[in-house]
Amino acid sequence: MSVTDPRLTVRAFAELLALPLYEQVRILNEQKNPGEGPQAFKVPFYSPALRGIRTFYRTGNSAAALTSAKIELATLGLAARRKHNARVLSQFEKSAEASRRLTLAPQIQQKLSIGKLELRNQFDLQAVEGGAPRLIYYNFRTVAIDKGTAVTALELAHWVLEENGITIPIKRLQYVDLSGGTVVGTTSRRASTITKAKRNADLITTIWPTI
Repeated sequence: MSVTDPRLTVRAFAELLALPLYEQVRILNEQKNPGEGPQAFKVPFYSPALRGIRTFYRTGNSAAALTSAKIELATLGLAARRKHNARVLSQFEKSAEASRRLTLAPQIQQKLSIGKLELRNQFDLQAVEGGAPRLIYYNFRTVAIDKGTAVTALELAHWVLEENGITIPIKRLQYVDLSGGTVVGTTSRRASTITKAKRNADLITTIWPTI
């Protein structure tokens, strides 16, 4: 695979599949040129809050971990970043997620080539809950994620896992929406989702050089 070939995250690809072509180009531009344009809703923007959540679980659901994470936000240079990370930590603290008992596992990135397109996946949390694996995405945005998009992301992630030789029931994957206060899951993977992904991968590969 060439360094000039398209590379997308599972979550970006899931959003893209639900959009018309002109909107797809916008997301593709963000993926190809991550240093350009607004970054307020990208996962790295929320990395301080995510670190705080991981530390919370790693320390046995210690409230002090969240307090420390909030204090550390003062070191962030961008006021909007401080504000939104503080919002995420507060939403998490007030949600049912704060009462879950998760034992964290190492974060592992998976990749899958669909023709010349490279699909990348990494969950926000890989953990064990009640003796069973649990793979979690978080929606940190200010608005609730569309349920259909969340389910598509889970289906694509499950496919990538399977293609990497990782066998796990799709019901073990979750999309936690801190803004909407819901947890999205599914019990099956639709063949139509994978077919649509392959078809769009061909289209993306064609238009990628023009972006």
